[in-house]
Amino acid sequence: MPYFRDLRDKGKVEWVAMDMWTPYRQVIAGQLPQARIVVDRFHIQRTAVNAMEAIRKQIRRSLSPHQRLKMKNDRHVLLARPYKLRGNDSETLMKICQEFPELAVAYELKEAFLSIWDETKRADAENAFDHWAQCVPSNFAATFGKIVKTVADWREPVFAYWESPRVSNGYTENRNGFVQEINQSGRGYSFTALRARLLFNPRARAASTQIIRDPIAGDAPTFGKSTSFEFFVNRPRNRVHYKERVVEYGPSMEVLAKMLADGEFDD
Repeated sequence: MPYFRDLRDKGKVEWVAMDMWTPYRQVIAGQLPQARIVVDRFHIQRTAVNAMEAIRKQIRRSLSPHQRLKMKNDRHVLLARPYKLRGNDSETLMKICQEFPELAVAYELKEAFLSIWDETKRADAENAFDHWAQCVPSNFAATFGKIVKTVADWREPVFAYWESPRVSNGYTENRNGFVQEINQSGRGYSFTALRARLLFNPRARAASTQIIRDPIAGDAPTFGKSTSFEFFVNRPRNRVHYKERVVEYGPSMEVLAKMLADGEFDD
């Protein structure tokens, strides 16, 4: 509340993307009443992924140790969108769905829910969701049924996405996940150490640092009374001086990602 209360130029804020947490909505309504709230699309989509995962884990608990290990190893094909499957992934997915019909229904519900965001108009997206909600089986009330209620409670912010300039927290969520990977690779850095590794890494900072040359106008030339051709050719010129300043845009995520892939945070 203090942050948004003291936010500079907050009257200019038009859109706010957020997770579905009531205190967030209350703060924005109180401090930025003119702004429209948009539920982050990745946050609401994750509810369908989590619902499918809950059903997968429930099925997995009833399997033999060998079957549980295999289902764990094949989990990535259930999480991926169909157009991202590679190699034998499509065949693996088909086998899983044939062997576990209940999981196949959960997978189809997950995919149908995510496909709502492929619509280009709000009305079409709302119609797609309403149709999806009617297709949720009663035995999935504890998982996918919760999503129906959640969207009902947040319907306006959820579907405001289609009227916004596609506002989301995707960039921030991606970076948060990246930070978690680095933290795990270091087997649990302290906050101070993790902050230093990320924000003050000299290689990462150097990659996003630029030297800006700001022009400083020199003295204007003094013109004589001569109007000859020779004067205009050889007339004094404005001399432009430059003042250099170093501008940093924070650590380069690309450099940090490469360092993570190379194992430089594994200590």
